[in-house]
Amino acid sequence: VERGLKAQQDAQTQLSAVRSALQAHLRDMKAGESSVQAEFSQLLVKVGPLQADLDKQKKAMSEREQKMVAAKLLKEAASMFETLDAKIDKASAAAAPLIGDTKEDFTGAMFLGRCFEALNEHLRKAKKTKDGLFDEIRGSDSGVSEVKFV
Repeated sequence: VERGLKAQQDAQTQLSAVRSALQAHLRDMKAGESSVQAEFSQLLVKVGPLQADLDKQKKAMSEREQKMVAAKLLKEAASMFETLDAKIDKASAAAAPLIGDTKEDFTGAMFLGRCFEALNEHLRKAKKTKDGLFDEIRGSDSGVSEVKFV
């Protein structure tokens, strides 16, 4: 496509140069050179169809270039959609426990998390470590009984 566009530009440049040269020679001719003037006029007339052909080729090349660009864009879009579909599947799998058909109950986990937050807050206020709190709960025993823990 690039070579075709370059060739069209070169042809347009040459055609414009020929047309300009013919017109310049026609203006510069003297009145007595009518036979040469007629030949130059015929050559100038022949340039018209050449320009029309070049314009047709230019239009065809433009359409071809647009099709190539469209195909490239479609390929890129398809790749982007594949990536997007994979991300959607991943997000759906991650959100399934929250919004899926078989929702999980997170109440216990949330309550336990709140308990840990409260316990950590108590340790921070009392300026104690987790080991220090455990030693306080345990007392002199080597372990903590269920009654004492609850």
